[in-house]
Amino acid sequence: MKTDGSIKVLGLDEPTLKALALADDWLVSQQLEQTAEYKAGSIAVHWRGLNTTEAEDIHRRVMLGWTSIAKQARLDLLPFDCGVEIRSKNANKGAAVRTFSAKWMRTRLRLIWEMTLRTRMPFRPSMAWA
Repeated sequence: MKTDGSIKVLGLDEPTLKALALADDWLVSQQLEQTAEYKAGSIAVHWRGLNTTEAEDIHRRVMLGWTSIAKQARLDLLPFDCGVEIRSKNANKGAAVRTFSAKWMRTRLRLIWEMTLRTRMPFRPSMAWA
């Protein structure tokens, strides 16, 4: 978090954005967009709850369609339980947790400050960490 309270989020480079757009276009062409979850820097396809035949078909098709996109753009192609994700190497849970934590802290400090102004209670730094 910057001193002015703003949060710097790493941007995605143009090749990554183009590759993710290609991956999305491919999903649409395969009529699989309803299985997709879109995040900053990634797209995940889920097949949880589908029967084995449908799940295996989607898995095979996604791997076939996304492998070359991931290789050419140097993106991660990561299987997980009942899904697969194509993502920027900069998009990971650590970055997401840091972004969430910074936003959470900023919101908490703002609420404490508003409470301090409303109640005229003196602000104590320990309140922010409680």
